[in-house]
Amino acid sequence: MCCSTCARWGAGSVSSAATRHAIAVGGNRQAAIASGIRAKRLTVASFALAGIGIGLASLLLIVQTPTLSASSGSSVGMNMLIALVFGGMNMNGGPRSRMYAALLGAFSMAFLDALMNIFVTGSWYLQIVKGVLFVTVVFLFSLGRRQTMLER
Repeated sequence: MCCSTCARWGAGSVSSAATRHAIAVGGNRQAAIASGIRAKRLTVASFALAGIGIGLASLLLIVQTPTLSASSGSSVGMNMLIALVFGGMNMNGGPRSRMYAALLGAFSMAFLDALMNIFVTGSWYLQIVKGVLFVTVVFLFSLGRRQTMLER
């Protein structure tokens, strides 16, 4: 149910004014300000929404795990980066970033994580395999985009 809600939100929110303004600010901040978009206000609202999302995700992680330690969510950041890269999300941000890329990456990362938990024993080796996989995918995606990688 949660995935279908996210997919509907991602597909339906492209036409909203707030989404278009956020894409404009992410693409070219000075041009967005010149066109009358309140970039500072939109940036604060975007970070507030991201904070709410992180808080909800943390709450779900706490509910899911029976015990907590200092390293309970240590691999979440790496899993998120790998999921974004697998989905094809543009690492530079801007108007070419798409919600379906994040969802595709999240599903593929969940599948690969379950597969690696079966075949790779030990969490230390699992992190090494994920790191090597991340570097490999970033390198392969950057081969075709060498001229346009840091265009700003």
